[in-house]
Amino acid sequence: MDNSGLPQLVSKDRGVSQRLQLPAQLQAGPFFSTDLPEIGMSRRQVRSKSIKRAKMNGLYFAAETKFDEMDVLRAVCRKYPRAWVSYYSAARVHRLWIPRELPQDQIHVSVEYPHSRIRRAGLVSHESRNSRNLIDLGPLRITSPARTVMDLACFLSTDDLTALIDQLIRLPRLAFEGIERPLMTLAEWNSELDTFHGTGKKKLVVATKQARIGSDSRAESLLRLEIIRSGLPEPELQLTFGHIGIPGFSADMGYKKLRIAVHYDGRDHRNASQHHGDNSRDYYLEKAGWRNLRCSAVDFNEGFKTFCQRLRLVIEERRTELMVAA
Repeated sequence: MDNSGLPQLVSKDRGVSQRLQLPAQLQAGPFFSTDLPEIGMSRRQVRSKSIKRAKMNGLYFAAETKFDEMDVLRAVCRKYPRAWVSYYSAARVHRLWIPRELPQDQIHVSVEYPHSRIRRAGLVSHESRNSRNLIDLGPLRITSPARTVMDLACFLSTDDLTALIDQLIRLPRLAFEGIERPLMTLAEWNSELDTFHGTGKKKLVVATKQARIGSDSRAESLLRLEIIRSGLPEPELQLTFGHIGIPGFSADMGYKKLRIAVHYDGRDHRNASQHHGDNSRDYYLEKAGWRNLRCSAVDFNEGFKTFCQRLRLVIEERRTELMVAA
């Protein structure tokens, strides 16, 4: 790459090096072979070492260009203007809480019937009879967060759908996320669900009944569900402690009357600053007579079974202590 910032596209024809300029819209991302006339390249030049082939059939990119899934989606939407981004691709764009074990390298789009599905290796195409709840996100036409959850209902478990609905209705934190309105209110979600009659409706109805405002991660949602499933009282979510003179700290969930705080330590708890804050919170809560229970990815991986046993013991201890005190 020279000082102009444009890739050097080298052709091996007769040993002559050719420098070609990509159009501005293609410099930062991949392009299909059908874009070659616009770029001013031949199919033979595409075989140059300066050009690499992506996993999707017919998709290429300049060797020195870095790109991500959003760039691929833009290229797909340019080539297939009748298609929209859907299913797992839409979930990743919206940063929805989907299980990590799901396919991460598949590009999903949908087309409306009677248009036929797009047949291209590396692209998963769906046929849809419903073009409602589509939004424009920059150059992408994509299913809304609510529509994405509904589309995924036939593939995900009821608990995973509960976590997704928790995410839709959770109250974001303005200081950390820059927004203060949820993706949608519970009333808005119920209104959308009333008009949905696709596969997975029964699971969505059950998941909606299980959903609560206050979960800040998929792990927190699944932890709450396992606590309830274990026969323990449903915990309150996002406890704050200003009422006991400890402002600025919170717990993911817990029981105020029993003075039990439950914390899920995700990835962001590994940095020194967060770790220091967690220790300070635990110190002040314990000084005020609270019990802190913390769980992590280890507990998550075993379905929180052992953690719920520990929580049961602490609840029984607290109840005994309160009876004695009374």
